[in-house]
This record gives sequence, structure tokens and C-alpha cells, in this order.
Amino acid sequence: MTEMLTASRRRRVVVASAAAMMLLAGAGCSADSAPAPAASPCTTPGVGVDRVKIGLIYPATGPLSSVFSAARSGFEARVALANESGGVHGRELEIVLADDAGQPSRNDVAARRIVERSGVFGVAQLTTAASGSARYLAGAGVPVVGLASETAWNDYDTMFAPDYLYSTNGTVSTLGEFAAAQGGTRVAVVEESLSEPSQALSDQMIASMSGQGVALVARIPYTVGQSSPEQVVARIAASQADVLVVQTPIDGLRELLRASRAANVTYRTVLSAVAYDKRLLAEAGTDLAGATAFFDHISWDSASPNLRNFRETMARYAAETPDPDQITVLSSYVAADMLVRGLEMAGECPTREAFHRGLRSVTDYPAAGLMPGGVDLSANRGRPATCLTFAKVNATGTAYEVVPGPDGKEQWCGTRHDG
Repeated sequence: MTEMLTASRRRRVVVASAAAMMLLAGAGCSADSAPAPAASPCTTPGVGVDRVKIGLIYPATGPLSSVFSAARSGFEARVALANESGGVHGRELEIVLADDAGQPSRNDVAARRIVERSGVFGVAQLTTAASGSARYLAGAGVPVVGLASETAWNDYDTMFAPDYLYSTNGTVSTLGEFAAAQGGTRVAVVEESLSEPSQALSDQMIASMSGQGVALVARIPYTVGQSSPEQVVARIAASQADVLVVQTPIDGLRELLRASRAANVTYRTVLSAVAYDKRLLAEAGTDLAGATAFFDHISWDSASPNLRNFRETMARYAAETPDPDQITVLSSYVAADMLVRGLEMAGECPTREAFHRGLRSVTDYPAAGLMPGGVDLSANRGRPATCLTFAKVNATGTAYEVVPGPDGKEQWCGTRHDG
């Protein structure tokens, strides 16, 4: 259904649906009852005289809907900001929504519908099921931006993301440099059982550690609710690991840290990719005390004017998301910013090929200033980020404390080793 935007949201963003034309027909409207629009000089699908249609696929229903409704708000806020400024080359961006319920099969159906029926120019994938349509969209040459939450993002050059958490192409030294700087020499990795993405990230971290002299001494599968945290901690203690990497959902990290304290097992550092969420501290701060989260965006405690601009934009155009300081929201905002950048570079009469060629040539994409150090889009596909922020939960579990790099800056920036 076509969404009606309330005045309180104050968005100059056009939101449509794949069924918009049917709704108009059902209301008694027809092509004969309205003046014909001026013909667009551009022939690329989705590009009209005064607007460009973009598809947005996300789980509006299903178990992930609450998380990704906030992500959608980040995307829409950035699009609204662009439209408020006159759009891109004088064209407003119109968003055609599609629900995949977080399922690859439904993602494929949703993508085909908005490309073939709604005629969108490109697609934003704010979902964990983009693998469902990745091959189809690449074969059709449709540009894709979004959250690289699956390894499929590594495989197609028409898919753009600011970061690739589960990358399979090379390693960077950053994680190893951080662990070594904390005095670590031996690392134990606990990873989610039978999870390909978790294991891919573990592989990267192990390679980064070994490159800096931090040897792998234990690699242990773990399933929340099934594995015994006490037994796993006993294995870690026996390995004499002084660095612990936990590649599980947040409940697994909590269980392992509680078991470690009960057994008086300590570490130089405990690293997790999922521990940076301010809302966690109210619920689980005591359990997470001492854990260090790592991520490639700006910290929520930064004094950066770019972070202030992001929050102000969210407050203006997405008031239904009162706390924008969420990774999915920020990442979705950056995805929309990337889309705007690609359309700007594609010219007055954009084509999908020009969008792809232009955006893939950018070597210093600033990501709206929210990813310090910038992003080299010409070389980042399938590769891990070089610069990371490390934020440690304080001893009382009440706040995060950013651990500055050797140069005193917020982020630690290592070197990339391809292979």
C-alpha cells in the first residue's frame, strides 16, 4: 500500500509501493483522467522527468522487523535530506518499499517485483537475506547498496557497502595490533557453531592475530543455550590464552564472561563484534564489564560535527526513532548517502552503468563523515576495514571508553594484506 506520511515526520521523501497503480485504479483514477506527464529524455528504468525510483527491501514483518524498521528510518532520513535540498540533479528520490520478512526466497520475489513491475533504478538492501536476489540483480545490472551482512556481498561488483564484516579477501593487521598492544600473546576464539559468517570473521581475526605474534591456542564452537560456558572456560584456561575473541550472539558473550569471573580466569582483552550497543549496558552492563567492542564507524561519544549532523537529521526526519545511536540506523543512513553519491556521479541523465562506474571509482568516500579514515570503494569489495574503533566497557558496566590508537586518534588503522 502507498504509505501516508504524517506531518509529524516532516519528511520530504516520496514513498510508494509496487501496488500504487492498482490503488489509483481502485480509487477511480485512470491514465485518461489525468494530464500525461512530460516525457523524460532519459531511458534508464526508474528515471523520470522529476524523480528517480529506488527500491528498498527490508523485513517489515518477521522476527527482525523491529530492528530493521529503525534501519529503514535511517535510510529514509538521508533520502529526505537530499530531497529537501532539491534532490539529485533536480530529481526527487522516490522509495518503493518491499518486504522480504528476512527470508532469502521472499527477498528474491521482492526484488523481481520492484525491478520488473515498479521499474526501479536501483535497490537498497537493508536485510540479512540479500543473498536471495543477489545473483538476479547482478545479472540485470541493477545497482545495490546496503548492509553487507552476508558473504554474498563479496561476490558481485554491482553491490556496494561501506564495510564487509564477513569478508573473504585478505586480512588487515588492526585487530592483531590492538591485541598485542594490550599485552596479548595467545588467543582463544569461541565461535557460533555451524555459522559460516562467524567462522569467516574468526578466520580473519586469527590471521590478523598471528601476523602480530599472537598465536592461536584454542578454537571452540559454541551454541547459546546448549554449550556449557563452564566447560568452555575450563578449556580456555587450560590453553593459557590471554586474549579471548567471542564470535557468538551477545548472550554467549555474557555467559562466557560470567563463567570466567566465577572461575577467576582473566584476560588481557576480550574482543566482540556485537558488544557495542548503549542499550545493552542498562540490561547487561555488569556482565559485559571489561569486554571490548570493535567497529568501523564513529563512536557515539565522539565530538565530531558529522555525528551531530546525523543526529539532527534523524530528529528532523525520523522522529519515530528517538534514539538514532544504533549501528543498523547509522549503516542504513550511510547506505542512502552512498546511493545519493552514486546518482550524483552518474550525471544529469543517469544510467545504471554510469552509477556503477562512478561509485566504484571513488577512493576516498567519506560515508557522511561517520566512518573516519574514509572508504576506498574502488578496492573495498570483500575486504575487511583497515580502520577500527575499540570501545571498552568500564569496570562498573555503566559506559564505554574508547581506547585511543597509538597516534592518539579514536581509530586504530592497520595495513591490509591481500590474498
